[in-house]
Amino acid sequence: MPTPYQITHAIAAIENPYPPDDFIKTYKDFLRVRDVLTYYQYNPKVLASLADMLDSLWYSKERISRISLLTSIKQYGVRVKAVREYYGRTKGLLHPFPVETNRKICRAFQRCFDSELPISRKQAENIKVLCNSLLIGAPLGAEEEQWLCSNADESPMILNRLLRYPVASPVISAWAGLQYYSHRYSERRTEMVGWMLDENPDFEIDEQTLIADFEYLNRKDKAAVRQFDEEWEAKEIMDNELGPLLLDPNKRSPDLFGFGSPPPSYYSDEPKLELSKRPYRIPTLSTDYSKYKTSLPDFNKLTTEFYRDLLLLQNKTMLWAITYSRLPLPVKEELLIKNYEESSANSFFTICKRLKSVNLLQWLKEQG
Repeated sequence: MPTPYQITHAIAAIENPYPPDDFIKTYKDFLRVRDVLTYYQYNPKVLASLADMLDSLWYSKERISRISLLTSIKQYGVRVKAVREYYGRTKGLLHPFPVETNRKICRAFQRCFDSELPISRKQAENIKVLCNSLLIGAPLGAEEEQWLCSNADESPMILNRLLRYPVASPVISAWAGLQYYSHRYSERRTEMVGWMLDENPDFEIDEQTLIADFEYLNRKDKAAVRQFDEEWEAKEIMDNELGPLLLDPNKRSPDLFGFGSPPPSYYSDEPKLELSKRPYRIPTLSTDYSKYKTSLPDFNKLTTEFYRDLLLLQNKTMLWAITYSRLPLPVKEELLIKNYEESSANSFFTICKRLKSVNLLQWLKEQG
């Protein structure tokens, strides 16, 4: 016998009703319809009510679930395409949210970085991830844009939302202009150039900037490897000489009285090696993968190849920076043709498809 809960779900799925604008006015209303909300048609005013509730109740001392509100916002805001992918899943896209709704979601995101929180740190981390996914491709207000700029170094999620912001922003372009030569963003050079292009379509990256980025990333990676080796050596000393003090509580014998207990296990935390991400091929050394968990760069070969291919890298950087910019498509097409080099034809072709530009594809076809 199906439960009333199952029957209610089945009815909502069949009827697929359009909710009235005042469908959810209070948190009690939300709890009443939370489990069937995804079966209702999309009404932007209902979505706005959920975002208003999240914003106004964030600091409430009442028992509420902020993550449940956010999850419902995401689930209700998803438009599911009736096309099944080859792996058997449906592909869901978000409805374009009103800017004010985006701003309220961004405020929840911001509040998760406060020193004092009305929720646990674990909940805050989960909410950060949810908000981050909802803010992908979401335009905001100038106040939120400034917050992204001021907190760019606080989290990779914030930096991604900043550099991948979907629309032109004088606020972010001004930030990019001030930070352009900062090595903190050497790994994101292409996106930084994109922001410079937004303000000045004639901007071009120079070889010296790419060289400075390259040398900085080499120094950074070499220092990371040295630090890893030092920490690994310290770990081995601790494991060998101080092992009895490092009993892993997760590996203790379940035999509380010690009869037939296996030998105790000892551990110390393994260091983690994080190397720079680069937009070009990195020749590697044959090293102990089990130790580093990644391949180490062959810096000699890397340097030789970098300077050999510097002009090609400069050209590809410009092509992708134009693509990442927020310039109108006709302007992008003009700049891409201007910067076309036969050596970058494959990248150019990929960009044509990404931009869905028939004009560029026809132009590329004529070059053959």
